[in-house]
Amino acid sequence: MKNVLFALIVILLDVMAPPAGCGSCQHHDDPDEVSVSSSSINFTEDLGTRTIKVISNTKWTVVKDNQDWLTIVPMNGDGDNVISVTAALNTEGKSRYGEFLIKAGDASVKVTVGQSGRNP
Repeated sequence: MKNVLFALIVILLDVMAPPAGCGSCQHHDDPDEVSVSSSSINFTEDLGTRTIKVISNTKWTVVKDNQDWLTIVPMNGDGDNVISVTAALNTEGKSRYGEFLIKAGDASVKVTVGQSGRNP
């Protein structure tokens, strides 16, 4: 009887345990999700930094093209995190605009950025 009880306990523990190598990871059947606390950021012409929260159930990365005036830190993460977006001083007499994506597997979200220009 003790052997049967022991065998049942072992089977139950095996069924309830996550897959090997997974630890406390998420279910791989869950769809990839990513969102942000703000999808639009605006700056004055001065150097400035804003933060936004990334909410995700998986690893994510920032994709940014040709906006040398924008710095984003960190450029990747896993799960929820806060990123800092810094705009360099805009010495031009006109506003500038850019955008970046945060991609998490099959999901992505776009963040638009605007910065006013210095008045002559």
